[in-house]
Amino acid sequence: MRRGVEKRRRREEGRERQEMRSLSTPLEPSTCHRREMDLQLRRIIAELCRGGADGRLLSAVKKTILKETRREGQRIEEMRKRIDEEMRKNRYRTQ
Repeated sequence: MRRGVEKRRRREEGRERQEMRSLSTPLEPSTCHRREMDLQLRRIIAELCRGGADGRLLSAVKKTILKETRREGQRIEEMRKRIDEEMRKNRYRTQ
């Protein structure tokens, strides 16, 4: 049984590395960073959810973490849009 767990973990890590390689382009370091953070959160959540009797509590924790992560991502995207708009406005003013 232990061997199966190790094989699964190695396969998952290999997939994650492959995903990171495919996403890491010089033009998009923020996407790569965001993906790495997402993978880290998924690992943490997986560790939390391995508990037996505390499964319901950990499931609630997982949902809360995912919800907060989504909110934070939305906030970051809104700030990027605002910054882009301000930069466009400033370009038009200087021309």
